[in-house]
Amino acid sequence: MKHVLINALIGFAKVVGVIVCIAGTYWFFLNRSVNKVTEFCDAIHPGLDVNQISVLATRYDVGSKAIQDPQSVQREQLGVVNQEAENSYFFIVASPLTMGDHACIVYHDYHTVQARDLSGWRE
Repeated sequence: MKHVLINALIGFAKVVGVIVCIAGTYWFFLNRSVNKVTEFCDAIHPGLDVNQISVLATRYDVGSKAIQDPQSVQREQLGVVNQEAENSYFFIVASPLTMGDHACIVYHDYHTVQARDLSGWRE
């Protein structure tokens, strides 16, 4: 009986260890993803040249290929029309592991950044 109990406890400890490793790994990558979006958003400020966005997105390794592409500004493919303001566009850079709950919204006019908003976990 003692041998069975010890084997059960060892098996339970292994399962708990695997769960802790998986949770720790997820937490590490979640925190890393949130930090990258936060740092990107902190680097964006009103008046910034829109051409610098691709440089910052590449530096912080965030956003889609369109945001990281330096030619997206010339092709006017950086964001969608902002219905609330004339001659205004916006795009969103979200942390993928938060399923969009942590995101940076950048408003621009294809010349300069007009505003940015960090929403989610670390506002």
